[in-house]
Amino acid sequence: MANILVADDSNLVQKFVGRALESRGHEVVRADDGVEAVFKAGQEGFHLVLLDLNMPRMQGHQVARLLKDPESGFGAPIIILTSSTDPLDLYQVRPVSDYIAIKDADLGGLMEVVDQALAGSDGLSAILKNPLGTEAEVLDRVNRLMDRAYLETSVAHEISLLAQGATGFSEVAESVLEIAGDVMDAAGFLLTLGDTLHMSGESGQALYERAREQSLVPHLLNTLDNNKPVPNRGEAVFEPLKTRDLEGWLGVWGTFDNGELALFQKIAEAAAPVLENARLLERLEREATTDPLTGLANRRFFILRLEEEIARARRANDDLSLIMLDIDHFKSVNDTFGHPAGDHVLKTIARLLEESVRLEDIVGRLGGEEFAILLPNTGREGTLEVAERIRQGAPEMDVDLDRDITVSLGAATAARIDKADTLISRADDALYTAKHTGRNRVCWADEIPKN
Repeated sequence: MANILVADDSNLVQKFVGRALESRGHEVVRADDGVEAVFKAGQEGFHLVLLDLNMPRMQGHQVARLLKDPESGFGAPIIILTSSTDPLDLYQVRPVSDYIAIKDADLGGLMEVVDQALAGSDGLSAILKNPLGTEAEVLDRVNRLMDRAYLETSVAHEISLLAQGATGFSEVAESVLEIAGDVMDAAGFLLTLGDTLHMSGESGQALYERAREQSLVPHLLNTLDNNKPVPNRGEAVFEPLKTRDLEGWLGVWGTFDNGELALFQKIAEAAAPVLENARLLERLEREATTDPLTGLANRRFFILRLEEEIARARRANDDLSLIMLDIDHFKSVNDTFGHPAGDHVLKTIARLLEESVRLEDIVGRLGGEEFAILLPNTGREGTLEVAERIRQGAPEMDVDLDRDITVSLGAATAARIDKADTLISRADDALYTAKHTGRNRVCWADEIPKN
């Protein structure tokens, strides 16, 4: 049977549709709105998605548009549920949905559409693996998909337009403060969401202190300039950034009439979903590109970066080297000390690798106990120096075991004819040689004896 995501802001509809699907043997996961649906689509695989057309924060057709983007890697069919027969509603839904179902009392029509959708699919569950291209493209797509509720106001529209060129949550936050400063005569602004803090204007620090006094923010900074005076005019005003999972506030310092306070409230209302979506999409991108145990690049992202760096090195005629690394006798660590100890070793090795390379180098975990390091603008001598530094550092790691950890490494510099798979193969051959000639050593691909 199928795993089905049902997103509707009505608990009654969720229960009504969910029970009907469960009675047919399906597993049902429920979401209360569009943002939650996107998040859950990134957590587990689904065979089918049912989206209410009109939901808070992100409408059904906007969620569908994001899921249907080719870069999202989400292939499950999508059914849009609606009670509307408005041609405009149906027009905007058709390009981003596989099926449209009209809500009816006995759900007979919907169940027929569900059967049709599942029969027409490949039977495989789909997970939102990579809904992101670049961060700027993400923000551009999110801004185009934002709820009409905040796009109806001119301030919210300006916020969304200013965010189009941003490259992450921090830039979105700075854009919000910038537009607030453009439309309000204020001495300073503050924006906090979760563990983030952004301030602007001469009274930004004073706002921070007022927010702390009211327990609106944690003590995030230890290096604030305590010599800045508190303004002798105006007051601190805070509006909540209403998000599902994170507490946030938008603050302003000044003297305002009711109209200005209403405008400030509108800014906060408009900013909340923009900021939350930016945080959500950053999290999804991080999960799609990062190994969850070590925090390094995962295999898919590492290969992608390798392909990009090979193309760049070829254009610029630069050196590019690759180190493949394997922990010696790692299976015996798991067998003797248990998997938690093995995980500790993997995380400790990951920290050693990060500390042994430059900021521009790329470190990834390819799977199991196998790691890789990409070294742009680095030839044989520099690569062997890095590899040897890692080899010598491994036994000195504090892993709380009664044995030293050693590693074997294979390295290669890209030739002009190399593609990602051939460079990996050459470095992997060198690693194989290192492991089969005694371990705890570094082998260079071009120095492997030919058979």
